[in-house]
Amino acid sequence: IDQTIVSNQYDIIGKAVFSPDNKKLAFAANKGGRLNSMYTMMCYAAHHTEGGMWTLVVGDKELGLYEMVDDPVFSNDGKSIAYRAKINGKWHVIVNDKKSEAFDDVNAPVFSNDGKKVAFGARIYREFWWKVLDL
Repeated sequence: IDQTIVSNQYDIIGKAVFSPDNKKLAFAANKGGRLNSMYTMMCYAAHHTEGGMWTLVVGDKELGLYEMVDDPVFSNDGKSIAYRAKINGKWHVIVNDKKSEAFDDVNAPVFSNDGKKVAFGARIYREFWWKVLDL
């Protein structure tokens, strides 16, 4: 992973997280977007970008195309990854192939210790909910 160039593949990259075994790196990446004129740093400004599509990069694989991606987290065993993704103006939590229902906003997902559940906060209008996805 050290010394790997990613900047020539993507226009903007997000914060990175290691898998528990330190063999994979996951990060949000944007193709075709640009930073809002107020921001000049090319590394993580997802909420300050215009255009393009976001993907979650895990190792050498791109997972999906979204309006925005944020907060990737690996399960303790490293077999699963969860993240927030914006689709058609609504936020979802995505875990591997499973997608939550749509919300106005969601916060960072958290795995249970055994990796069988993912919890997150969600907002619909002015209502706040704790949600749990069974995997």
